[in-house]
Amino acid sequence: MDDFIQLLVKEGILTEEEGLRIGEHIIHTSISSVLYLLDEKIIESRLLAHYVAKYYHLPLYNLAEHDLSLIPKEMLHIPVVQKKIALPLMKEKDKLIVATITPDLVELSEAEKLLGISFEYRIVDAVALAEIIEALKASEEHLVKKKSDPDSFLRKKRSLFDEENNYFDSNSHFVTENTRFLDSVIRNAVSHRASDIHFEPYEKKFRIRYRKDGVLQEISSVSPTLASTLIARLKVIANLNISEHRVPQDGRFKMKIDKDKSIDIRISTCPTLHGEKAVLRILESSENVLNVDLLGFDEAQKNAFIRAAHSSQGMILVTGPTGSGKTVTLYTALSILNSIEKNISTIEDPIEIYMDGINQVQVNAKTGLTFSAALRAFLRQDPDIIMVGEIRDGETAEIAVKAAQTGHLVLSTLHTNSAVLAIQRLINIGIQPFDIVSSVIIIIAQRLVRKLCVYCKQAISEKEIKKKYRLYGCYDQIQAKTLYKASSCSYCNNGYSGRIGIFEVLSITDVVTEMILSKASIASIVAKLKQEGMMFLLDSGLDKVTRGETSLEELSRVINL
Repeated sequence: MDDFIQLLVKEGILTEEEGLRIGEHIIHTSISSVLYLLDEKIIESRLLAHYVAKYYHLPLYNLAEHDLSLIPKEMLHIPVVQKKIALPLMKEKDKLIVATITPDLVELSEAEKLLGISFEYRIVDAVALAEIIEALKASEEHLVKKKSDPDSFLRKKRSLFDEENNYFDSNSHFVTENTRFLDSVIRNAVSHRASDIHFEPYEKKFRIRYRKDGVLQEISSVSPTLASTLIARLKVIANLNISEHRVPQDGRFKMKIDKDKSIDIRISTCPTLHGEKAVLRILESSENVLNVDLLGFDEAQKNAFIRAAHSSQGMILVTGPTGSGKTVTLYTALSILNSIEKNISTIEDPIEIYMDGINQVQVNAKTGLTFSAALRAFLRQDPDIIMVGEIRDGETAEIAVKAAQTGHLVLSTLHTNSAVLAIQRLINIGIQPFDIVSSVIIIIAQRLVRKLCVYCKQAISEKEIKKKYRLYGCYDQIQAKTLYKASSCSYCNNGYSGRIGIFEVLSITDVVTEMILSKASIASIVAKLKQEGMMFLLDSGLDKVTRGETSLEELSRVINL
C-alpha cells in the first residue's frame, strides 16, 4: 500500500485489511488514492482533506472564507476546474494560489505547464470545491444572459457557506457508510426524544447510549475499530481539532432533520483509557419546550411563579442538581417576559436554549468573560431583566443582589437540595440576611420525574397500595384509591414517556422575612412553612403519584424516599 494509505491505517481511519485491499486496487488501476477514496465514498470528504493536508504538509483551506472576486475568471475553463479537482484562487506575484483536493495529480502538472506559472497549493474539501465551482459556473451563465449587480454572486456564495463549518448534512456527496450510521444514530435519538448521546470506547466494543427521560439506555454496541473514525467525524463537523486526542474539547453543530427543521447539538470529547469518548447534547428550540402549563406546577405554584416573573425588580432563584430542569424553568419565565419593550440579557455556561429578542452571552473564562464580568457589563447597558446561568461565588452573588435591589429583575440558579437551603447557601457565600430579604422574591426547588406511559400504565390494587406505600413510609399521605405502576409497550419500551417537574415554591413573605432576619434555623423555617401549608418536593411528587402521572418507584428514585 502507498504511504498515504499507510498514514490512514496508522491514524485508525482505515483498518489494515481495508488498507491492503485499497492499495492493491490502486496499483492495478493507477488511480490516485485520494480520488479512489472519494469516488468509493470510503472516507468523508472533509476528514480526508485534513489527512491530505497533513500528509503533504500543506495548509488546509476553508473556501467559505475566500474572497471570490480574487478568482481569475479567465481560468475557469481549464480542465482541472471542469473536472472539479482544482480551482485557481488568486494570483500572487509570480505564482498562482490553487485550491485542490490533492496535489499529486498529473492534470495539475499539465495545467501548470499550460499556464506557464508555478502553483502553490491549498488543500480543500472536495464537496465544498465542487459546490463552489458549480456556483461560479452558474453565476457566469447568469451574467452572460443578464446583467446583474456585482454583489449578487457573493450573496449566493454566503448563502451556500454561512453554516458550512458547522452543518451536518448526510445527503452530501462522498458520504461514507460510517457517516450514514452516525446520521441514523442521531436521528433515532431525536425521534426517541433523547437528550444526550454517549459514544464510549472500550477494549472490545464501542458502546452507544441514549439518555432518555434522565436515564441512560444502551442502543448499540459496534466494533471498537470504528471508534476513531466515528469520533473523528464528529470532531470534523463540530470544527474541533481532530489531531488532538489528549485534552477535552467542546463544540457544537447543526443537523438538518428534514427540509424545514434543523437541531443544534453540543459536543464534548474527553480522552479515556481506550480512546476518546464523545457526548452529544441535543438542544431543543425554545418553541418546543417553553410552556408554563407543561412544567408541572400546581395552580398555586404556577400563580406564584407568574407573579414573581412580572415583578419590576428583585430576584428569582431556581435550585436543584444538574439535570433537574432549572434552565427550562428560567427560560419559561423569560418567554413570558420577552417583548420589544424589555432589554433582556443572559450570561450562561453554556447557552442551551436559543431565544430571539434576548442578548445571550457565553462564558469564556480564557478571555476573562466570567459571570461576574458579564454582570458588570450588563449593568452598564440599560438592562430591564438579567439572567445569570448560575451563582457560583460570592462576587457574582453580591453583584446580582445589588442589581435586584436597584430596579432590575434578576433570574439565576443555585445548587442546593431544597428551597430553604438556598437561603443558607447565600449566607454562606457572604450575602447578609437583610440583603436576601430585600432582593429575593421567590425560591423554587425542583426535580424531574419520568411520566408513566399513558398507553400501558397499570392500575394496582388497594392491597398492593398499602403494602408498597407503607414500605416507603408515606401511606397516610396517599388519598387516591387507584394508583398506577410502570409496564411496557412498543411506544415507550420501559413504562415511561417524557418527564414532568415536581416543585417547592418558597415566596419570601413577611413571616419568612422575619425568620431570616432573626437568623432562625433551617429546621424552624421548614417547620413554620409546613404549618402554613407550603408544598414541599415530597408533597408535589406524591400529588403526581395520586394523579397517575408517575409512580412511587420513580419518585423514590429521584428524591430518595
